[in-house]
Amino acid sequence: MTELARNPVVDAIRRLVTPGMVAFDIGANRGLTAQTMVECGATVYAFEPIEGCAAEIAARALAGVTIVRSAVSDVEGTADLHIDLRDGLGMEASSLRELPVHGPTITVPVTTVDAFVSRHGLTPHFIKMDVEGVEERVITGGMQTIRRNRPVLIFEVWGYNWPRFEAVIAELSSLYRFECASDGADALTRYAAGVVTESDDLICIPL
Repeated sequence: MTELARNPVVDAIRRLVTPGMVAFDIGANRGLTAQTMVECGATVYAFEPIEGCAAEIAARALAGVTIVRSAVSDVEGTADLHIDLRDGLGMEASSLRELPVHGPTITVPVTTVDAFVSRHGLTPHFIKMDVEGVEERVITGGMQTIRRNRPVLIFEVWGYNWPRFEAVIAELSSLYRFECASDGADALTRYAAGVVTESDDLICIPL
């Protein structure tokens, strides 16, 4: 399988990102999804606070990608980032939330979607989040932008974490319909029924 082998997030990007869009890749890791966004014609802001990962994105030399060496949450400042150094995972489980990972803790800068948008005068059309358990904080810190611009949103939700998302989902429910990225099923029905036991990605499509 190649690096760009099909997966639900890549499929969603290819389906929903169109030329001329501004896309935020929050938790860009090594740049796979940023690359896919660029291939779809977007201007991309890739948020990645881990220097090694940001360097790999830079090494791709992708025209139209701006690397933002910062984490994203609900408040600006600095925070502890817990690095996952387990073999074969590529630091993909690193998080601002203290998870059972095996690696150091580093201090990183943190911004919010609303602050970044205001500071740079941007109108995002698509926001992908892969931040290992703090997605609801990212949404909270971007709610002004979300209400104003209604970008497509995509983020990972583990079934057992669903109660943590209920408040932000309720706030988004007048603006979006919700799909499971894996198969397009109605996400609210599936999660509320407790059917999702592991992870899926939630796609928020503007009404």
